[in-house]
Amino acid sequence: MSNPIISFISSAVKTTNWLDLYKNLTDNNHVSFEIVFVGDTAPEFPLPDNFRHILLDSCPVKCIETAFRNCTGDYVFFAADDYIFSPWSILDKLYYYARRLSGDFVILTRFTDRNDAVLQDEAMTFSLEVPISPLISCNCFMKRSVWENVGGIDKRFDTSWGDLDLVMRVYEA
Repeated sequence: MSNPIISFISSAVKTTNWLDLYKNLTDNNHVSFEIVFVGDTAPEFPLPDNFRHILLDSCPVKCIETAFRNCTGDYVFFAADDYIFSPWSILDKLYYYARRLSGDFVILTRFTDRNDAVLQDEAMTFSLEVPISPLISCNCFMKRSVWENVGGIDKRFDTSWGDLDLVMRVYEA
């Protein structure tokens, strides 16, 4: 099997959702992808060939960085392991727009609630009090090289904010 174009990575423990997420991504996308989940809860069922789980008893931020270091896609999409995306081809759309935008330091995201119904732009700013504050999301899609260029997730973060720090360093770059 050739390298996937997109790597969906996550700190992951909600194993009961994984096969539904996989089916959702498989049924609604054409771009090649892999899933790399890292966490301290192993699935009790076999995973498809393009779906790997790495057993690691560590904090969520370090699990995300471990997933990144073990993925092979040209693009990285990091999101929670319990999302089910509406049937509008999230990976295909993100890949389509990423190729159309100029420059490497581009981050794409989905700005909707978990039901993919309500746009959440106003809730996704770094600071609601600062009108020109950058848009930030906990579900980001970027070139693998961008993640590498900014140094990945800072190992000083433990349970949260490492992903947002990464995004802010991309903005800075």
